[in-house]
Amino acid sequence: MKRKAETACEIAVEPVTSTDSFKHLVLHRNRAAILAFEFLWGLAMPFVSVMVLIPGYLKYLGVDNVWIGLAPSIHMGAIALIQPFSAYVIRPGARRLKQMRTLYMTGSGGFVLLGLLVLYGIHAPLFGLCATLVAVGLFAVGAGAGDPHYMEIVVASVSLQQRGRYFGLRAVCLGLGGILGGALTGVLLHFAATPLDFGYCFLAGGLLFGGSTLVLLFYRDDPAPGAARHGSFGDFLRERIVPLVRREQFRWYLISISCFALAACGLPFLPLLIKEKLGATNAIYGWLGGLAMGSTLIMPWMLGIICDRWGSRRGFVMVLFLYTIGVLGCLFLDGYIALFISYLLASIWLPGSIVSMTNLALKLAPDVPTSEVFSTKMVAMAPVQIIGPVLIGAMIDDWSYGPALWTCLACVVLSLLALWRCGPVEEKLTTENIN
Repeated sequence: MKRKAETACEIAVEPVTSTDSFKHLVLHRNRAAILAFEFLWGLAMPFVSVMVLIPGYLKYLGVDNVWIGLAPSIHMGAIALIQPFSAYVIRPGARRLKQMRTLYMTGSGGFVLLGLLVLYGIHAPLFGLCATLVAVGLFAVGAGAGDPHYMEIVVASVSLQQRGRYFGLRAVCLGLGGILGGALTGVLLHFAATPLDFGYCFLAGGLLFGGSTLVLLFYRDDPAPGAARHGSFGDFLRERIVPLVRREQFRWYLISISCFALAACGLPFLPLLIKEKLGATNAIYGWLGGLAMGSTLIMPWMLGIICDRWGSRRGFVMVLFLYTIGVLGCLFLDGYIALFISYLLASIWLPGSIVSMTNLALKLAPDVPTSEVFSTKMVAMAPVQIIGPVLIGAMIDDWSYGPALWTCLACVVLSLLALWRCGPVEEKLTTENIN
């Protein structure tokens, strides 16, 4: 009788164990694919960095700072504005991952074409500016439309209790790739003749972005279709996005990240300031690009631990503090080591956005689909990200770096005040986001 009971128990348990083992295997493969994607994406970023290399190329062409600021404006604005429409159109299901990969590949093609144009000898300032802005815009639309759905598959691959650390691990992989990419960019800029060095960088960056996208072929997505959309895009905004913005805590969060986004608009001009201070060659853009990506190796794990143990709000405060120290260092310090450390601290904008700001948004709206939370966050920052770099560039042209960067630091103070008004955040991890 006892043996029969044990046999029945084994029969009952075995199918569950087998299914759980398969799900566990798929989950680990999905996580590995995401981390490989992050590494290759990070490897590509210094070759086409809108914060470092693009301003350096436009400066070589003799373009004024106000027009240089237009490149990050288009980049960040297009990424943000396309996301709600993408979240509305592309639904979870068997086709979502394929559509996301297509968008990323399309965006990568912009930098491939720009690289080829530069290599073929088209260097007129006006044409170079226009071609660069088109390439940046195409990449921003492709990457921006794919990002909400990428965040969906990332969140689906990790438990809520481990999310902060996994976000940090993603950023570490991004940073490792970025350090290597920055070193390779520096080598290209040092040994190749100008402006062919920029052309090689743009071409390599576009091809690497495409290669990283192909890695997602190994990701196994949930084939179950999502809920059907009813009504127009305007109805979607009114029914899903506007109610989220009306939540008082989330509204103060959006004000806070918008102020910080405006403060970060000075970041594309820091490499130009550092190059001017040091009297360095174009190769410094590669090293600074790698250094910026290096911040995603050093900072995210620390921010992830802070978010998980002491709360995402404190993690965001740490980001604001380190960014302020970095900008002040770039303004007042001299010498390679001091300026490189300062730029490393100022570059915390990227890991801060990946870890602290995103994690805080998800905890403020645990009942809202990740793609909608992420899209709302990006759209809120869009106006200042479109206008901010142009205004900062104009201030540098009319006055100098000092007044422009002090304006950025004033925005950090406003961000901190809005974060204080946001109030305490519920950090008890009990509810998963709807995906």
